[in-house]
Amino acid sequence: MLRIVVQDTPFSKWHTSGMGEPFFKNTQVIQFVKYCLVGGFNVLMNAVILNTLIFTTGIQEGPMLTFFILITFSIVVTQSFFLNVFWTFRESAHAERRSQYVRFIAVSGTSALVSAALFHALVVMLGAPFGIHKIIWANIALLCTVLVSLCGNFVGYKLFVFRAPGVMSEK
Repeated sequence: MLRIVVQDTPFSKWHTSGMGEPFFKNTQVIQFVKYCLVGGFNVLMNAVILNTLIFTTGIQEGPMLTFFILITFSIVVTQSFFLNVFWTFRESAHAERRSQYVRFIAVSGTSALVSAALFHALVVMLGAPFGIHKIIWANIALLCTVLVSLCGNFVGYKLFVFRAPGVMSEK
């Protein structure tokens, strides 16, 4: 078999992550892709639960929508923990699941408070812009909170919750 190897060309690093590993084999990239897939599932669950609450109660505006976001958070965060612990951040220490869950809730809770404040500001204080239905606006606000949570949660989970054994260990 004839194998041609091209090295040190401007194009030779395109297929790598810059750390010498192929981009698709880089564990950080794979981990982030898994995190995004779990997050996508969370967004879907969040939207289904929020819209179910909106349609079953008939409440389309006001402070109750902020309460609905907190309900969806409490449901989604628990299933998210299990997906992240057993799939996304699998290499984290297995012996400390209880403390991981507490840290997960702390990181997620902080993110949820920021997201709820943003959602409240967009939906309750600002309100739907002219021509946009209130339910559509609530879903747009929900997507805005997802973008804010995406980065903050990933960094928090990676550094404080699902760290590899021996990384930033408490003494």
